[in-house]
Amino acid sequence: MPDISIISPSLNSAAVITDCIRSVAEQTHVAEHLVIDGHSTDGTIAIARDVARNAGAELQIIHGAPAGIYAAVNAGIVASRNEIIGILHADDFITGSSNARVYRRIDARGSVMNDL
Repeated sequence: MPDISIISPSLNSAAVITDCIRSVAEQTHVAEHLVIDGHSTDGTIAIARDVARNAGAELQIIHGAPAGIYAAVNAGIVASRNEIIGILHADDFITGSSNARVYRRIDARGSVMNDL
């Protein structure tokens, strides 16, 4: 079964992006994490790169995404490499083994629509 791509739209998320990236880095079955940034001016990008490097996380940053959260999500979907996509906003985080539970549901049912 294919791995999961996590898409995190962000805009001036310096205060919250650390928890988001760390939580994704701790998950299983995540092949890539894409932060789609809408021209942040508060250091979000620098923080995201630093946190990802320290966590050993696979992180792709698309800076200067089209205006609006839905346009950012769509840009992330287009850029993702995997068939399974999760949306996790920059001010959210994943706890425990959430991705593993979703992955098991997909394996058992063939598909799932669920919040991570």
